[in-house]
Amino acid sequence: MACWRDSALPGRRGRLFSITSLPKVLLVSADTSSSGDTSSSHVRPRARRYIRTKGGMDLFTTILARFSTQTSVTGVMGFVTGLISVYSSSSGVVLPAFLPTIPGLIQKIGGGDPMAIASSVNVGAHLVDVSPLSTLGALCIANAAVSEDRKALFNKLMIWGLSMSVVGALVCWVFFGLL
Repeated sequence: MACWRDSALPGRRGRLFSITSLPKVLLVSADTSSSGDTSSSHVRPRARRYIRTKGGMDLFTTILARFSTQTSVTGVMGFVTGLISVYSSSSGVVLPAFLPTIPGLIQKIGGGDPMAIASSVNVGAHLVDVSPLSTLGALCIANAAVSEDRKALFNKLMIWGLSMSVVGALVCWVFFGLL
């Protein structure tokens, strides 16, 4: 599991975060940045307060900007949203978390096409939807025929989902970034 210490970031103490907590953090950050209300019942009050006071959405936008240029931002967004969508809902988690980052991301990288970046978020997130950790893939495994080897099906769907995050990034970079 990919982890990082937020002590590497300015003004942060040594808390350990993992990539699996990212969608929940982003959703609360998106809620906070738009309305100031963090009443989401699925996140603990302490986490909501931490995200609100530390500027979670701005922090995440800054991290995305560090890995992006005006040319590569579509590929980066397609890849990151694809990876996160492998284990979470594209429409319920990834889109509400990533779409609010677009204006700040464009500002931090010095320009870009908001429609191309939004399209990359959409394509990257939805291309991996058959991953077994996501809703559609889990439904495929649950409804597989009795004669089907579910472990093998899980592995095939996992390979498909992870490979589509790379394919999605390349497709987004070529069609929304280069052309």
